[in-house]
Amino acid sequence: MRAYEQGEYGTPEVATIVDKPLPQPEPDEIIVRVHASSVNPYDWHMMTGTPWLVRVMSGLRRPKDRRMGRDVAGVIAAAGADVTEFSVGDAVFGGANGAYAEFAVAKETSLAPKPANISFEQAAGVGIAAYTALQGLNLTGEIDAGDDVLINGASGGVGTFAIQIAKAAGANVTAVCSTQNLEIARSLGADRVVDYTQADFLDTDTRFDLFFDTVGIRPLLACRGVLKANGRYVAASVPKKMSKIIGRMIRTPLISMLGGRKIKMLSATSKKEDLVLLAEMLESGKVKTVIDRTYSFDQIPEALAYQGEGHAQGKTVITIADAGLEN
Repeated sequence: MRAYEQGEYGTPEVATIVDKPLPQPEPDEIIVRVHASSVNPYDWHMMTGTPWLVRVMSGLRRPKDRRMGRDVAGVIAAAGADVTEFSVGDAVFGGANGAYAEFAVAKETSLAPKPANISFEQAAGVGIAAYTALQGLNLTGEIDAGDDVLINGASGGVGTFAIQIAKAAGANVTAVCSTQNLEIARSLGADRVVDYTQADFLDTDTRFDLFFDTVGIRPLLACRGVLKANGRYVAASVPKKMSKIIGRMIRTPLISMLGGRKIKMLSATSKKEDLVLLAEMLESGKVKTVIDRTYSFDQIPEALAYQGEGHAQGKTVITIADAGLEN
């Protein structure tokens, strides 16, 4: 099979196609014939090894795991003896290490059935972005019906899902994005939109129950200032510089100690129950994947480069099933 690997950290040129034998599943593993994948900030951080915290976890000088890609949608090609929920031929979506490949290995707990009413590309765009939005709003943000919610970075992969999930929860959504993305935010259900190129969204008399921040470049005290008495600020992004990460880790609990308003850092992880809930929301039409661009398997370095520019409207997805595979 063909797969992308990286032998070092760096720009998208480190992503190299290699020929590998087909993987064989362990008892609790599933082999997915990958039809589509997508690109996330996570993939960019893992490729570049930035911030340095990534290297502490993944290898200081070079990646311990050379495989690339996480989001996956495809059809089960093989299953281990202990797998009980899925069968060969089932269409699934979720996460798999090494998703930028013709076949990928996944745990049963990291997959959910793909809704029949969406494409593999739409399903591949869910993954990290959608469960980050879901956990940031529902679990960490403790969203409730009637809440006034501010979403910064509302037109990106996480942000487009966040608007829809917040509206499904019955919240009143104010979406912050640039001029060219105002209409997409409105179309997803935002009650109010703010063009950050024309106005400072923190310079307002409006107060919010929840501030979900997918950008994370504004001072925490300023962000706290737009919260109601018992409001919550949830940061769903990682600063690029290690010094800023450490600074946020120190300031977050200190600012929260001021009382009332809470400052939280989101650490999203793949959970089976979240994938199942997202599948239900996709099937019912409460949530949809906003796709900006679609790339082919051979164009994955270009897809990564586009992600690095930081201006995607929704998700950047990759079609893989037609990369030399038989139907």
